[in-house]
Amino acid sequence: MFSKFTTLALAALLTAATCSPFPAAELETNTLMPRQDNCTEYCSDDAGCACTVRPSDCTAFYMVQPGDNCLPIAQKFNNFTVSQLYRWNPSMGLGCYLQAYVPICINTPWYKFTPPIQPAYGTHYTPSQDPVPIMPNIVSNCTEYELIAPGERTDQLAAENNITAQDFANWNGNATSGWQDYWACVKA
Repeated sequence: MFSKFTTLALAALLTAATCSPFPAAELETNTLMPRQDNCTEYCSDDAGCACTVRPSDCTAFYMVQPGDNCLPIAQKFNNFTVSQLYRWNPSMGLGCYLQAYVPICINTPWYKFTPPIQPAYGTHYTPSQDPVPIMPNIVSNCTEYELIAPGERTDQLAAENNITAQDFANWNGNATSGWQDYWACVKA
């Protein structure tokens, strides 16, 4: 008879072996395993293992490639917004942190596309509109975001939004510049 300790140790070893980032004869590539915390653990030889959260009724997936980010993915498929991509894949975070070789959800039966793919530069969003991607280290009390245009300087952004350049830096992780195609905090 096995003791409880032996049974738990074997279960732990089996769990570790099932999702090891190292190739093994028994490791099946590209597996999806549901977990109790609403996370789907995806394991492959290329990605290792990653925990992703996505809708259970997802009908289409995209395999993230090295160097991918959200806006080009949305533009490639041209039938969902970057904010919608975040709603389907909240584990990527508002900064659009993607892991290469891990699939992301790109469609569900309940989603109806309404263009445009991404709002015009200078558009303002509130947090409830899920602006994605946001600049890193934005303050948690941000109440308004602006989509940064190519070449837009922080002093321009500050002047347009009646704030100081120091306010902009303080609210956006001490940023000295706005990141093109990212949302920056312009009101907190």
